[in-house]
Amino acid sequence: MDGDFIRYRGLIVIAVGAGVMVGAAGVFLYQQLFGDRRRALLEQDIEDLNLSVAEIRRELTALRTNQQIRRRKPLSSLVAPSITTEAETDMFSATGGDELEDEFFELAPENEISQEENKDIMSFEAIDLLIGGIPLEDKIKAYGLLLEMLEQNGDDEEVFWRLARTCYALGIQYESIGNRDKSKEMIFKGAEYGQKAIEMNNLSSNAHKWFAVCVGRRAQMQNMKDKLKDGHIFKDHVDKALDINPQDATLHHLRGRFNFEVAKLSWIEQKVASSLFGAVPEVSMEAAIKSLLEAERLSENGWKENRLLLARCYLEISNFEEALDWLNKAKELPVLSSEDAEVDKDVDRLLQKHRSRFS
Repeated sequence: MDGDFIRYRGLIVIAVGAGVMVGAAGVFLYQQLFGDRRRALLEQDIEDLNLSVAEIRRELTALRTNQQIRRRKPLSSLVAPSITTEAETDMFSATGGDELEDEFFELAPENEISQEENKDIMSFEAIDLLIGGIPLEDKIKAYGLLLEMLEQNGDDEEVFWRLARTCYALGIQYESIGNRDKSKEMIFKGAEYGQKAIEMNNLSSNAHKWFAVCVGRRAQMQNMKDKLKDGHIFKDHVDKALDINPQDATLHHLRGRFNFEVAKLSWIEQKVASSLFGAVPEVSMEAAIKSLLEAERLSENGWKENRLLLARCYLEISNFEEALDWLNKAKELPVLSSEDAEVDKDVDRLLQKHRSRFS
């Protein structure tokens, strides 16, 4: 799964696709990601780390220049203790980013390394580790490195979709501390990068996926007409990405969440949506369950949020035995982030609310 993406609560709770509105209050649901204490810490951290791209590049140049020249280590050694793609959170690392920084810029003597090998040091694998890293600093470095690669090597779809992914992650963090202008800037940039990636390679699942992710967040920042338009775009590109790569757990989760929200529409809401925006997609709670079960199957270590949503689906169709089972399965998984802690709170709330039905 994609570390900096999938554990965000309320990520893209879109029930708009082929013209659908969710409820009278609007189309999208967004939940705060952090408590007040975490908000204050993040705000200070972002203030400290809000470097310009030029400053990032100067820092990188200085690091390369001053780094003791040693034989380059294998790429597998670039994994620092502060980084894990499964952590999928924006918590701060106890170990910080210096260890990764030291390894990331280790070079062999100039006469022992080719230009191609030098490019390999800043490989996509290493940059993916930064994007999926826990500290905010890792994402900022990834953003700077990707822009640098774009400037040095020209247009590259692999760079563009990673920029979309990084912009999304940064946008989420700015949103979490209330900096909506900066969040909007990053999300809109992310959508632009995703679109460029698709234009370069329409058969890239990651290009479609990260474009859809950014469009989904962008929709929450726009007027109703543009929200609905982005809803169409979101669903279209999730479907395209799944056609290309049906083994992506994230995409199955997104489709399942979409189907869940659409299936919950009341008859009146469906009529209003149909009259205003066209036919409502014919989906069911069973279709949502099917997608979410596939996401669960493809998830290596289980997935709290996905299990919680499965329980909600079963509650909607009054299958309380399965709902209880999935709530318990969600609770069994370890809490690795503040978002996981929020999932556990939701699980406890549902267990309490429906305890008479579970007995």
